[in-house]
Amino acid sequence: MSEVSIELINENHLARLVELANNPNISSTSGVPVNCQLDDAKAWLASSTEHKIGVPSTPELHFTIFQKDMIVGCCILKKINYGNQTAELSYWVGEPFWGQGIATHSARCLLNTAFEILKLVRIDAHYLKLNNVASGSILKKLGFTAETNRTDLPVDGRFSCFYKDVWTFVSISKSTFIKTTTTAFVDQ
Repeated sequence: MSEVSIELINENHLARLVELANNPNISSTSGVPVNCQLDDAKAWLASSTEHKIGVPSTPELHFTIFQKDMIVGCCILKKINYGNQTAELSYWVGEPFWGQGIATHSARCLLNTAFEILKLVRIDAHYLKLNNVASGSILKKLGFTAETNRTDLPVDGRFSCFYKDVWTFVSISKSTFIKTTTTAFVDQ
């Protein structure tokens, strides 16, 4: 999927990202706010442009996902901890682009950046086990392994519509990622 790429978020990306993100099917299972506004996207930009590699006080990097020249979503490294060499992966793709392998490919690109450029050694992620099966499939394809399930994470009732669901926490190490990407390329 060579037509998919990621680029550090910039001001030219914001309007299109807001347009795609302002969708209840995205905000219901991601960190994207309900009724996403330009100010929300500006905060993503600010956290990314202020980031300094190796500096613990700037813990997020937002990348815009492109399919060819079209903006289709965002992938994020959150909770970057250079001391522990860890971070958390998050991503979302605009609904018209679901099911095309874009999230998998862009997350793989971001994992490569995390491990090779930022020199991290472990990446964590989580997803709603029942209401975001697609994200679980993506993470499994990338080589993430399940660690635990939790039911106690509603934030101000935001995820209360999923009260019977559980958060599944997963992680991947640099060595596992290298093995899975090598295998993926050999199998193709």
